[in-house]
Amino acid sequence: MKRNKGMWPFFPIMALLVLSNALMTVLSFVYMKNLTVAYIQTAATVILAVATMIRIITAQKGMLKFINRAAAQFSSRSSDVLQNIVMPTLIVRHNGEIMWYNELFKEQIADGEMYGEDISRVFNETHFASFEKKKTAELSVNGREYTVYCAVYPDRGNDFKTVFSFAENTKLKAIKKEYYLSRPVAVLIAIDSYSDITANLPESELASMRGAVEREIEEFAKSVDSFVRRLSNQSYILVLEERNIKDVIQDKFSVLDRVRAMTFNGEKGNITLSIGVGRGGKNVKECEASARQSLDMAQGRGGDQAVLKTEDGYEFFGGVSKGVEKRNKVKTRFVASAIKDLILASDNVLIMGHKFADLDALGAACALRKICLNLGVNANVVLDREQNLAKQLMNRIDASEEDEAIILPEDAETLINEKTLLMIVDTHRAAFVESPEIYNKVKNVVVIDHHRRTVDYINDAVVFYHEPLSSSTCEMISELVQYMGEKLLGRSEAEALLAGIMLDTKNFILRTGVRTFEASAYLRSLGADPVEVKKMFAGSINEYKEKSELVSSAKIYSNCAVSGGRPDGAVSRISAAQAADELLNIEGVDASFVMFMTGNTVNISARSLGAVNVQLVMEQLGGGGHMTMAAAQLSGQTYEEALKKLIAAIDKIRKD
Repeated sequence: MKRNKGMWPFFPIMALLVLSNALMTVLSFVYMKNLTVAYIQTAATVILAVATMIRIITAQKGMLKFINRAAAQFSSRSSDVLQNIVMPTLIVRHNGEIMWYNELFKEQIADGEMYGEDISRVFNETHFASFEKKKTAELSVNGREYTVYCAVYPDRGNDFKTVFSFAENTKLKAIKKEYYLSRPVAVLIAIDSYSDITANLPESELASMRGAVEREIEEFAKSVDSFVRRLSNQSYILVLEERNIKDVIQDKFSVLDRVRAMTFNGEKGNITLSIGVGRGGKNVKECEASARQSLDMAQGRGGDQAVLKTEDGYEFFGGVSKGVEKRNKVKTRFVASAIKDLILASDNVLIMGHKFADLDALGAACALRKICLNLGVNANVVLDREQNLAKQLMNRIDASEEDEAIILPEDAETLINEKTLLMIVDTHRAAFVESPEIYNKVKNVVVIDHHRRTVDYINDAVVFYHEPLSSSTCEMISELVQYMGEKLLGRSEAEALLAGIMLDTKNFILRTGVRTFEASAYLRSLGADPVEVKKMFAGSINEYKEKSELVSSAKIYSNCAVSGGRPDGAVSRISAAQAADELLNIEGVDASFVMFMTGNTVNISARSLGAVNVQLVMEQLGGGGHMTMAAAQLSGQTYEEALKKLIAAIDKIRKD
């Protein structure tokens, strides 16, 4: 290297000598006219030029030898470096061909010789998707766990090569897995309607019943390596590990079935459990709080089911039996007093139900408006006059009221102030209310509903009066008004409430209990005429024809009647609902589903007599409702796509 460095001054000196001799030759020839001197200088110039060229060529050859020798040494050293990397390494060409891997990769990962093979022998589509997204992927091979890192490097031309480095973390992942599996899970168990079931039992039978239930719960705790502690006569808590809850989920909480099937003195005990599961918390306290939320959800959906709190919401198990009506009216009296105080403290009240309001929603809203007026507070019912299923009742209200009782959502927004009270009836989902904009603007909200609770329920209401065991919202209002004062309702409001009850009970056939008939008797005492109520259900001849067409086009699938409307969507919601009711009269039909189009949305009305929980079917499609009456809407779907999803949902419920 020193010799080469010394060569660099030689080249400019030789160049100057050649140029100076050439100049002297020209001067000698032109000015001195001395040819001898000119020839000598010319020869010297040529000799110097040739010597310079020879020297340059020699230097270039020496430099080339030096570069080749250095490159060979670098190639040898780089190969040694790659082979001595402390983790398995793989290099792949741009076309996915394996071009090189080190000994560690060959020993730990390679399945035989892999030179020239495709990279798919090592990774699958999931790995490639992970590489595309975050440049890493998780790989399990030969009992080892790896986190694989990929890096892309440019090659000759437009080609590139990818280097994969495999960092083994088998022990670390085993520790992580064990940490996850040992996380605490809290399970709260409550006996449904305990006070009603045990009210008239002798102490000996009460002890026998409680002991039998506790034995089942203790067996359940034993099967999941947990302990159980009684919190009260009707509630228990279990704490177990995450590794055990998976078996319970796979078993679908069979303890629900065992308790439901228990008999006492040869008779069915009608005892059911509600179970709330909380998991994923930082500690047991957070898990218990999550379990309590799940238990509230289970009881709000009618009991006899387990609810599992997840990161995305809730997962439900059970819920196959009808709820047992509670007879204790203390809660009703307390709620009535609270609602009355809120009404009196408000400047005005807005009342609305769900979209496409039916007789239950509009009947309840009409009665609440009359209650507010008689308490001295102005109130209006918010309703879309075109898109509703209670036009007969709407027309009766318009004809009987002197002022404008029913207003449009856009008009209602102008009445909102800081002391406006919003009362939502017959739904507890913010997305389903008549006007979400009004809901978002009003601070004080009261919810009165009887549908089984869903995940996206309104959780910021001042009063959330939710009774899933009531037949209808109108039944709930009929009970509430009796604790608010006398002469708050007139005959027309009583008939509106009775119409709502008759609609949701299918003329007192479904979901009726003692309190349903008590509420109806109270409404009759206010002057409600069943004949006038019947007129509210009258439909046009076109609706009757549509209903007949839907019934005649139905097909039976897995003991379910499935019918679809015309492709042009020319089917009214009333006709679809009535057709779903009518299909239940067919022998062997446990549930009915009527599908019809409105724009690009497929609507489904579902009914059953209790053998099939149509609420669970509709929840799979994004809807909800009751065990015997539910609905769903599938936006952006064709009729065929919606039908496939409905059949899959029916299959899943039948399988479970």
